[in-house]
Order: sequence, then C-alpha cells, then structure tokens
Amino acid sequence: DHDWAYERQILELPIDGVMRKAVVTGGKLAIFEAMDAATGEYLWSIDLDMQNVVAEINSATGDKTLFPNAIPALDDVLSEFSLPGICPDWLGARNMQTSSYNPATYTLYIPISDTCLDDDTGQRWQKYPDPSTDDTYGIIKAVNLASREVVWTKRQDGPQAAANLLTDTGLLFIGSVDRWFKALDQDSGEVLWERRLDNALNSYPVTYQVEGKQYVAVATNTGGIHTRTMRNAADINLPPTGATLWVFALPD
Repeated sequence: DHDWAYERQILELPIDGVMRKAVVTGGKLAIFEAMDAATGEYLWSIDLDMQNVVAEINSATGDKTLFPNAIPALDDVLSEFSLPGICPDWLGARNMQTSSYNPATYTLYIPISDTCLDDDTGQRWQKYPDPSTDDTYGIIKAVNLASREVVWTKRQDGPQAAANLLTDTGLLFIGSVDRWFKALDQDSGEVLWERRLDNALNSYPVTYQVEGKQYVAVATNTGGIHTRTMRNAADINLPPTGATLWVFALPD
C-alpha cells in the first residue's frame, strides 16, 4: 500500500536554469517527484531517506528498483511470510496530511511519520519508531524544491495527523496525535507558540479574518487509524471524547 495517492501541486520552479511549470507530489515513501505540467515529462525525485523499500531511482526516467527483501516470494504470500523491519509502515511516512508551500522561497513543509513495522502472517501489525532514531515518531521537514535540499528538520514525540497551514506572516501551524497544536517559524522550525488540546488533531487547520481580527481554527477527534495503529506508544494518551472545534484569535 505504499502508493502515491496524495495532493499534487502545480508550481513554477527553476530547473536547470529555466523556469518550468511542474506538478509535484509525494508518496507514502516520502519520495517527492516533479513532472512537467504540460507533457508529464519526468524532471526529478527527492528521497527524504525515510524508507528502505526503494533501492535506486533512475535519474532519467524515475523508474524505481526495489530492495529484494522488501518483496515476499509468491510461495510465501500463498502460505506464510515475514517481512521484518519495513520502513515506513503501511500508512506511510506521509499520508493525507497535506504539505504547505511558500512560492517566494520554493520551500515545501512536509509532515512525516518516522515509523516501521514487522509484516508477518497472522499478526495485527503495529507501527514503531525507526530503530536508528531517538524513538520519536514525528518529523517536520522544510525542503527547498529549487536546490532539492533539506533546509531544516524538526523531530517531535507524536506524528502529525493534521495538515500543515502556512501563513503570509511566516507561521507554520501543525497538529499532532499527542494533542499538541503549534506555530513554528517557517525559516527555522522554532516553536513560537503551542497549546495542548483535548484530543488528537486530525483535520485541516484554516485561518480567516473577521472585522480585522485574524483567527485560526482546527478540529480534534480520536485520530482514527493514525492512533489505532500506535498502541506501542503508551505515552500518547487520548481521552474518549468526541469532536471539538477549537478557534484561536491571533494577537494584533
């Protein structure tokens, strides 16, 4: 289920010294790719190093070569098989939580889950943090699509279940399954404001203005499949409450 089923953004990007209109999208493996918006020509890929499934990407065509141990043998599929240590888990390093983009700096802000799983016949799979890391699940990466380099990376305990929201003033709002709603500095990832809410944030934050006053709103709920598959994370406690709409007024 490591598919490329999420948002596609049409962006103007400098590629080999020429401005091109490109379609940029990223799949569950946190591999982001660009294609020419008019012709579908493959332009480039960025592998954010969150996966151990794709071994190589052809720089001319985008064709991918998989690691042999990431593919079960046909006889095993029909009986029993074991694929230990697959990264990311089936929900992906990224999922429906959409990224935000700043066209002035060509920077894409990406919510990521740093998770793996052991895929064994007959077991109810559970995600766990990448063993090579510090046991945290959540990552936010800022990636410059012009240079194709990571600008900054910020780790946190819980992965995001909410989409990113970027404002004209440089605030990046994020929400995670461990109930934190935060505003980060878009240039550095520094936390400028945070508030722990009543439940997991698994919605799309919005900002709007009424009579000159700016607000940001976000909904909380149980987190759905993003929390049901995190039973290994005993420190992430979610109350059995219903949906709540939170609205915050930004300071003048």
